[in-house]
Amino acid sequence: HDYLRDESEFQDNQFDENYIGLYGCVQGEYLDGLDWVPPENYDPTQRDWYLSAVAAKGEPVIISPYVDAQTGDVIISISRMLSNGTDVVSLDVMMNQIEDIVSELQIKGKGYGFVVSRDGQLIAHRDEKKKGTLLTDDEDQLELMDRILEVQNGNFEIRIGSEDSTAFVRRLASQWYAVIVINQRELFSEVTQQLIINLLICSVLFLLIALFFFLGRRNERNYNRRIEEMRVEEQRQAFESRALKLEKEAADQANKAKSDFLAEMSHEIRTPINVILGMNEMILREVQSSQNESADGSAAIGTYAENIKSAGTGLLSIINDILDFSKIEAGKMDIVPAEYRLSSLLNDLSNMFFFKAKEKGLDFSLEVDESLPDAVRGDENRVRQIATNLLNNAVKYTERGSVGLKVSGEKQMSGENQTVLLKMSVRDTGIGIRKEDAGKLFEKFQRLDLERNGTVEGTGLGLAITHRLLNMMNGTISLESEYGKGSVFSVAIPQEIVSPEPIGDFQARFREHLQEAGPHNVLFKAPDARLLIVDDTRMNLSVAVSLLKRTEILIDTANSGEEAVSLAKDRHYDLILMDQRMPKMDGTEALKLIRAQTDGANAGTPVICLTADAVIGAREKYLADGFNDYLTKPIDSAKLEEMLVRYLPSEKVQTVQTEQKNTEKEQPRTGIGMFEPLRKAGIDPETGLIYAQKDEQLYVSMLTEYAQEMPSKISGLEKYFDEKNWKEYGVLIHSVKSSSKMIGATDLSKIAAELESAADKGDEYRISEKHPSAIARCEAVSGEIRSLFGGDAVPSDQDGDILEFFPEEGNE
Repeated sequence: HDYLRDESEFQDNQFDENYIGLYGCVQGEYLDGLDWVPPENYDPTQRDWYLSAVAAKGEPVIISPYVDAQTGDVIISISRMLSNGTDVVSLDVMMNQIEDIVSELQIKGKGYGFVVSRDGQLIAHRDEKKKGTLLTDDEDQLELMDRILEVQNGNFEIRIGSEDSTAFVRRLASQWYAVIVINQRELFSEVTQQLIINLLICSVLFLLIALFFFLGRRNERNYNRRIEEMRVEEQRQAFESRALKLEKEAADQANKAKSDFLAEMSHEIRTPINVILGMNEMILREVQSSQNESADGSAAIGTYAENIKSAGTGLLSIINDILDFSKIEAGKMDIVPAEYRLSSLLNDLSNMFFFKAKEKGLDFSLEVDESLPDAVRGDENRVRQIATNLLNNAVKYTERGSVGLKVSGEKQMSGENQTVLLKMSVRDTGIGIRKEDAGKLFEKFQRLDLERNGTVEGTGLGLAITHRLLNMMNGTISLESEYGKGSVFSVAIPQEIVSPEPIGDFQARFREHLQEAGPHNVLFKAPDARLLIVDDTRMNLSVAVSLLKRTEILIDTANSGEEAVSLAKDRHYDLILMDQRMPKMDGTEALKLIRAQTDGANAGTPVICLTADAVIGAREKYLADGFNDYLTKPIDSAKLEEMLVRYLPSEKVQTVQTEQKNTEKEQPRTGIGMFEPLRKAGIDPETGLIYAQKDEQLYVSMLTEYAQEMPSKISGLEKYFDEKNWKEYGVLIHSVKSSSKMIGATDLSKIAAELESAADKGDEYRISEKHPSAIARCEAVSGEIRSLFGGDAVPSDQDGDILEFFPEEGNE
């Protein structure tokens, strides 16, 4: 007690009035340095200063502000338990001095300070009203209190109210925190000023340094230039030496690759050539002895010719593979996207490989997902090439059983465009592929299992080309195979969807296509109606006139837009069928001139557009141009008759009854065998007969007309090619494309289609590349037709007037 009394007196003398005095609880008794006597019920062991010190276990502890029982002032207590674990000594301190200190708590005169306890009570604050309140009572300050407790000692950035601030925190003892909050605008104002000054100083220093550097660099550059010239000369000599060495190595590798290639290809090229030469020798011998054995000799010559055709086709396939692969290797093979119809592509593939499989005694199956979109955008030629390679291999390496094509799709999104992942699987029951050979399958010049496949012709490039084309189109290929039992090759190619219209039941249409179609029964007769047909291709006019012969319609024809305008001015027609793409004046121009003839006879006559343009939106385009409707070429007789019934005056149309249809006399049929020689010129008679509605006499007329027109078309193509008049060249090659397709010359039609596309784009390089082969094919096809049916006389039908087209000689 004496000690506490002495120390309290010492504090009073040494410090100011803020320190009230020492007191404590020793051996359970309350002792006060100021000799204050507590009331009788005063229990020191239950006071906050005692309990907090015991809980702190010897560490100093600050008691939150409270009203002193002795003086009635707001004070804080600082307490500590002594080392005996029971006695506690405490010091009372008034808040006045702390508040004075906090009011001056700033950094260089900026910001404000406060002291807060762990539980959020403000011990001191520059705002007297906030003293003793809880910081956490203000929602804007909740985050501030959380960050103070998190940081403990340090600083952090925080948004208080609408301003960004920085808070500096210092922990006092274990319960209080001294905090200074400074607005960042105030905090960095001096820094910004100093930064500007520093930048100015740095700029001046930089200019001085740059000046010294420039002066030194100028001298150094002269010296280095002389050194560099010597170094460059040494490097040039070393580079030339290295380049010569690399060129020698590359030449050696190229020579080795050429040698390897020739070693691989010599047998493949020599074999068909030997067959061709051998068969020619047999033909020559047979011709020499044909005087005595004319009948048997003719049959033998036909067989030899078929062998020559087969060998020549094989040789052409080999050369095409080599050229395609060379283009890919040289980076000259381009992917050219365009709109096309899957149904057309699948129709071509199905027709081709149904008969190829049939020739080997194999079954051919087709499965097409009905929900596939028909109109897509991609490189149709490359998709066709990929499918053809896979189907060719399947037929080539399958001796018995079947070959199947399955086509499906998976719709995807690619940016703003919707695409379909076109999936084609080719299944066969052929020889299969060993697992160890599967990895080599897509390498160039690879022929697997030569012991079994030694007699099968091929370069080993087909699948390598397929694999690389798929890579160029972001496609994939996979293989499932069991050796000796067959294989399944599956490819997936992304194609952009042009229209969501589905392809529908393609299998059913294909089955109907394969069935023998009977003679078409006419739907109506209209002997009082008059029709004008306009087309620059005489064969197309021949087909249209023949298809409508039994309707008894009076038909005039015109070979050009100018002629159509002239005819339409003086004679009234109930309907006009107008070809769209014609030289000099196309169908749209002719239509506008006919409509503009206010005093003409056909200003209000319905005009139907005839076009090979079957892409999505074509109908809307032609309707917008003024046509009443449109028909796609090659013309389907049933659709043509339906169109006529729709637009001819109803009073001039006489519906034909079923009984009358059955009494029609059928055209005599001569048998498809008469058309077999056309195959060696690349003409498929089955396809041509389909476009001729299975009418063989009409097909003969189409072929003969085609052969008669071709010389003038070839002359025109050569003329426009020399003049580089690509517009007229495109119009004329378009005519070759459609007429070739109608007679079954599919390959020539495809070449013409490529040239038409190139002409539309003005692609002179592409036209120059394809033009010679197109002319050669035109001459070969028309020459073969002339050799078979003659080049001058045209077979006539029963009335002798099927090919009389012009009005003065017309069908009236």
